[in-house]
Amino acid sequence: MIRVLLADGDHRIRDALTALLALEEDLEVVATATSGSEAKSLACRDHPDVAVLDLRLPERDGINAAASIHEALPACKTVVVATHDLPGHLKRALEVGVNAFVPKSASAHELAQIIRRVHRGDRYIDPSLVADAVSSEGSVPGTD
Repeated sequence: MIRVLLADGDHRIRDALTALLALEEDLEVVATATSGSEAKSLACRDHPDVAVLDLRLPERDGINAAASIHEALPACKTVVVATHDLPGHLKRALEVGVNAFVPKSASAHELAQIIRRVHRGDRYIDPSLVADAVSSEGSVPGTD
């Protein structure tokens, strides 16, 4: 069973994803958070295998939350979900060790597959987010 922490400031998205991921036999949502600070606190309490973090979390964005979770729980994998890449976010995410950078438009089934991939140790960066980042920054470290 893959233990998942889910953090999103929008309760409708958080509740819907929690319900949809609960339908996956090998995934268990062990905690849900409304902010980046709460995500780190719940990660330390519940020790998830994978933390799925919205980029635009209140208090501490998803990348900063991922960095603090990695510091406290190095074995916890992190997935950042974004509506689109704004300049610098993908680069920052890679620098802090985020394991996946995914568009918010991904279906729950796609997100479940990505959670499984990062749990196995793979990295996933959505090609459309890479294209956005490259066009705005010129290059993205770690994607050569």
